[in-house]
Amino acid sequence: MYYSIPVAISFLVHWIIHRDFYKKPAITQVAREFKGYLSVISFYYLADAAWGLLYKQGNPQLLYADTVLYYLMMGLSVVFCCRYVIAFLDLNNRLGTILNIVGQSFFVL
Repeated sequence: MYYSIPVAISFLVHWIIHRDFYKKPAITQVAREFKGYLSVISFYYLADAAWGLLYKQGNPQLLYADTVLYYLMMGLSVVFCCRYVIAFLDLNNRLGTILNIVGQSFFVL
């Protein structure tokens, strides 16, 4: 239970810092990729906070499912970070393709 408190605070700080960005529509490719990255990070925080709550209940099946979700969000955060960096640096070339493949391979692993 106590494990979830710092994570919940981190989640709230994340939303407070980026609340204006979440409200306005993403017009550019860079903004769309950044918004996707922020969304994955939000789900990562939620999965992490849920672990502390589920641990207190003592249900190993739910705890396992949340752990799998946590690691999926961790992998997806790398994928979306790579996509954001590619869009931000305007890497529509071989390096961008390599970064995209590296990010997706982290997700698969």
